[in-house]
Amino acid sequence: MPQLRYETQLFCAALTFLTRIPLRPQTLYSPEVMAACCRYYPLVGLIVGAMLALVFVAAHALLPLAPSVVITLIAGVLLTGAFHEDGLADTCDGLGGGWSREDALRIMKDSRVGSYALIGVTLAIALKISLLAALPVAQIPAALVLAHTLSRLLATSYLLNYPYVQLAEHSKVGTFAQASITAPVFTLIASGCLLLATWMFDLRTALICFLALAIMRLLYGRYLLRRLGGITGDCLGAAQQIGEVLIYIVIVGAIQESP
Repeated sequence: MPQLRYETQLFCAALTFLTRIPLRPQTLYSPEVMAACCRYYPLVGLIVGAMLALVFVAAHALLPLAPSVVITLIAGVLLTGAFHEDGLADTCDGLGGGWSREDALRIMKDSRVGSYALIGVTLAIALKISLLAALPVAQIPAALVLAHTLSRLLATSYLLNYPYVQLAEHSKVGTFAQASITAPVFTLIASGCLLLATWMFDLRTALICFLALAIMRLLYGRYLLRRLGGITGDCLGAAQQIGEVLIYIVIVGAIQESP
């Protein structure tokens, strides 16, 4: 029972950290809890994706496809508080406008929004709308669930072996500085995500999704190491957004190839 209570506490911490879902105020928080709760980020993604799938189904029962997709994305922003979109915006500004490592990190901490942030977030949202609208209606709920789950798995994977380069007291998500997840636990979570992807689509699509994310992880990770020397919370938010779009691209491509 104590272990179950602790795991429940970790899940609640992850859920309240990544979303605006209200939980009981007696949920306990500590640096240790916030460090360990990252193992539940993919599960939070699954819940977010499932809730957005329900929003889409309800919206499409009354509206055409395009506005239903837009409403679904709006619901996602409201549900997460634009948490990951904010990370993408800060990352675009920092990496686009900062010439040096110090400049990039300083710009990421600035609450003002620059042109790189505006362009990056706008293009990401445009891609999501166009890709989801290109899918058969029956496939969109599954695509939402899978993309939100795997993209948070991708972001979590960087906590395995990448150093955190921004001081915790200067970061909106400073808990990432102490976040930790072991390779066996991550492998178990990734295996569950692979089974989910295979069940929702097929083994071929699932493997292509994982291959695409692995390539993206390698390239994006090397770029961050070269530019910043490691990761920041904003960079992980950007990874989630890029990963989500990448999953939509893979699913659309797989369906286009189907006879």
